[in-house]
Amino acid sequence: MNARPPDSILRCTHHFAARPSLTFEEAIQFLHQLCSGPGANLTYSWQFIDKPSEGDICVYFQVSAPTPLIDGIHYLDNETTYRPSQELEVQEVRFGFIPGIGEKEAGRVRTAKRAFASNDERTIRNYPLPIINEPPMYVVGEKSGQRVMAPNAVQLANQQQQLDALAASRRHAGMQPQARKQDDDSDEESNRVSTRALAVTRFKRNHELLAEILLLMPRAVPSPYEKTDKAELEAKFATKRELAELTEKLSQEEHDMEDVIKIDETTPAREAPKTST
Repeated sequence: MNARPPDSILRCTHHFAARPSLTFEEAIQFLHQLCSGPGANLTYSWQFIDKPSEGDICVYFQVSAPTPLIDGIHYLDNETTYRPSQELEVQEVRFGFIPGIGEKEAGRVRTAKRAFASNDERTIRNYPLPIINEPPMYVVGEKSGQRVMAPNAVQLANQQQQLDALAASRRHAGMQPQARKQDDDSDEESNRVSTRALAVTRFKRNHELLAEILLLMPRAVPSPYEKTDKAELEAKFATKRELAELTEKLSQEEHDMEDVIKIDETTPAREAPKTST
């Protein structure tokens, strides 16, 4: 089987009608339909996208994503890529922290800059294009990874698998078996921070900050009624109420007496009757 060209892609074998424009919402709906329902039964084969016309819709499946850079720092944000110029590409990721050392803030930023030559010729393609002799395959759904082969292709594939198995058994017999060293993932597992652990750490940090704030705040003035006896207070109120009633009664009596005195003073004296002789 011929080597697959590096610029080939796993393209959908179904032909889609050309459209002059496609909005963001239509694109999202279109991709969802390709991943579920009837779209899961479409096959994909290794092809080229060569000089497409205006409005052509090319659907392809990305086999593998770019390998991320591992530098021992855990980032909470996604990496962003942009090109400020034709000669420079910038990849930036924010909110990083080193797990396992007790960092309370994720403020690390990693910026990777990649330079391109001004006369970049990576888009140049050699013609004629080679023929890719690989059958179509399913990429989503229950048949993911299965290939659709013609009867002759199935027989040839079985023969090729048998030859490969025979060659592998011969190589295995000629080689001394070596014990495979198990990969030690303890350090990698210890460096991973789960979402729950991160949430607990943030909660503890906020609790400590709140405790410091409350410690610096002045204490509230105690209420003067905290140590007051209710029964004693009611007894005092009753005594004062009786005293007020007596005072009011005495004041009323004095007022009545003053009225009587005033009436007596304002009444004119009568002359004594004269007797005649």
